[in-house]
Amino acid sequence: MSKQAYEAGGKKKAKNQTNSQSSGVLVKLFSNTIGFYVALAIYYPFSRLFEHPQKLVGPYVKKGQVVADLGCGLGNYTLALAESVGPEGKVYAVDLDEKCIRAVEKKVKKAGYRNIEMHLSSASDLGFMKDKSVDFILANGLL
Repeated sequence: MSKQAYEAGGKKKAKNQTNSQSSGVLVKLFSNTIGFYVALAIYYPFSRLFEHPQKLVGPYVKKGQVVADLGCGLGNYTLALAESVGPEGKVYAVDLDEKCIRAVEKKVKKAGYRNIEMHLSSASDLGFMKDKSVDFILANGLL
């Protein structure tokens, strides 16, 4: 996994800059005021009441497909995608924020999924994926 974090356009991110790409609009609005992780902690429980990842991705993703979740955040859609593609499919979970990737790793381990591959990377740096190997890309909240 790449340890470098880059913004769009290839500029290196400052160490203290947080990644709000993978979170909801409310997190982005409040993150400047109360901090990204506090806003995420407030937003996340409520988002689960209104978002239904399986219903949203189900019609587009089939068993055995290879899919990518760009800006995976805390993995809500990642787990839904993994369920949709089944054990014979594969999910790439990609995010710039190492804490988000670690949170997804914990969820994946707890749920027992073996078809999810996590990458700390920018959505513009996807060299770990072979060309024309992905059937579906989800970029929910990616700016």
